[in-house]
Amino acid sequence: MNLIHNIKKNIVAVLGMAMIIGLSAWSLTSEGTEKSKPEVKQASMYWYPVNPATNQTSSAAAFHDTKDNVVNAQDCKDDPNEPICLYGSTNPSLPVGTNIGTPTDANRILESH
Repeated sequence: MNLIHNIKKNIVAVLGMAMIIGLSAWSLTSEGTEKSKPEVKQASMYWYPVNPATNQTSSAAAFHDTKDNVVNAQDCKDDPNEPICLYGSTNPSLPVGTNIGTPTDANRILESH
């Protein structure tokens, strides 16, 4: 009878330890698992000068780079109160006179005065 009593005590102790280890491992892995947002890389595009009066490309691509690099490399500084200056496209050979429609912020650089 004493032997059975000791076995029961040991089984309860072993199961208790297993639960403690399992719960502590679960809490350690569940904390701090928030995924950070991946950094969005800008695409390298072909940047075409635009005639704001006609909303059309006015020459061949002047730059092939990311928007940030192009803004830093020329006079159009992306002033939100000014008309479009450069249009960004993945197409390396847009014909002069291509109507650009309404480009997104990522595909346009606005004039700066």
